[in-house]
Amino acid sequence: MLSPSSQSKAVPKLLFNPGNESTASSFIFPTPPQSSSIFPLSQTPPSTIFDLPSELASSEIVVREEHGSGIQKNSFNESSNANSNILLNDSINQNNESGTVDLTFFERKLQRNHSYWTPAAWELLIKTLTQILKDHKLDFVEARSVLMASVRLPRKFTPVFVRFRSKMPMYSRRTIVRHMRGYFKVPGYENFQYKSSTDSGTPGVEEVLLIEREVTRFCAMYNCTEDDFRYRLWNSSRTPEISQFLQNLYSMLDRNRKSVYNYVRRKYHPCPKKCVWSSEEEEELKDLVNIHGPTWTTIGKMLQRRPMDCRDFWRDYIHCNAVNRSAWTSEECERLLALVADYQKNNPEQPIRWMKISEQLGTRHRHHCKLKYNSLTKQQTKPDHIFLAGDSLWLIESISQLNVQEEWQIDWKYISQSTDNLWSPDICRQQYKTLKYTVPNWEVKSLKEILNHIIKDMQQLPPELLVSKLFPSNPSAVSNDDSGSDISQIH
Repeated sequence: MLSPSSQSKAVPKLLFNPGNESTASSFIFPTPPQSSSIFPLSQTPPSTIFDLPSELASSEIVVREEHGSGIQKNSFNESSNANSNILLNDSINQNNESGTVDLTFFERKLQRNHSYWTPAAWELLIKTLTQILKDHKLDFVEARSVLMASVRLPRKFTPVFVRFRSKMPMYSRRTIVRHMRGYFKVPGYENFQYKSSTDSGTPGVEEVLLIEREVTRFCAMYNCTEDDFRYRLWNSSRTPEISQFLQNLYSMLDRNRKSVYNYVRRKYHPCPKKCVWSSEEEEELKDLVNIHGPTWTTIGKMLQRRPMDCRDFWRDYIHCNAVNRSAWTSEECERLLALVADYQKNNPEQPIRWMKISEQLGTRHRHHCKLKYNSLTKQQTKPDHIFLAGDSLWLIESISQLNVQEEWQIDWKYISQSTDNLWSPDICRQQYKTLKYTVPNWEVKSLKEILNHIIKDMQQLPPELLVSKLFPSNPSAVSNDDSGSDISQIH
């Protein structure tokens, strides 16, 4: 079982003071409030779903319902708000003379703030699931089979929400379900699996716990609060203590230094505002972009938000409002392919910058451009992408030699480089999946069992079928032409 993660205190409001030259940083920290909350990432359990104004807290609120005739009265009080989800209809409007009350100003408060899934959340979920399995006398494999057999969540798992959200109400039902299925390694939920460590992307549970322990140790060593640590980490003039702290993390974590640095800066950012944007903030962001341009560091300080949050919200929600969302035309598809081909010709060593492609296309969002391009290119069968039987055997044996326990640990980039980039990492991954699906009951087998099953089957093939593009001089390969057997034809 996981050890409890260190809990951070509530982040106080930050004040931006661009005119104060005496301060070492633009962020000024008032005295942080004392809190003993067990909730991670400065989240505290709300006493109610939303806080009613004092004049409405115990009064009758008249709600006009679309499906009914006349007016129906509903009484709200603080005790019912704690466990009730209130659906606000678009037909609610304010009219003092008729007695109706406009509740649209509650809509923002009804939105659930995004909460990162933390080691403490994993600990609570695993503890809850362990008790559920014990109550229903299920083991891990049986529970996994039950979840895989149903698109909807089985009734026996519904108590998980009540028990989990009684202690961590900031997480939505969908988030809990995703991580529950990920914990049981249900296909399609690989991104939500329990991972103690990772080579790239979001750090694993043990890595996050290590970072939190190091931050706690730093605060104890230099007698400072976590808010002081955030201030030092984001100070423009980095202190020797922070530099040594980062160097220690680099040596402890088997990850790219830039990945560690970016994660720590995201996790311990001093800005208190996160996630939900109000309509006033949206308008302020538009005005600031018009004045300062895409200088996200400057805009982030003025809005008291992380620069990347301002950039992403502008790029994904404001700037793309005018894009075309109808079906792609043939002219758009041809122009998209031409733009990507031109970009790859001029920048052969760089990944495709879909934001630039989107701007050149002028009618589609960057995500839409990427998805459509991938869809178009997958429809084109390229002879170089075909794996022959000998190549497939080599691929599976290469994965086996990596000695990894889970699929997400496979270094596809390394395997691609081993082929002298004859096949890209994505193509190697897709070919492995094609082979994996030929294994009976692959859903409940470990990676090692899947690999051994495929190798055993392929080694039983006649040598003349083990044709290889990668090793044309291999004695087992009688030819290297297109008449060789593809693995999809063998199984």
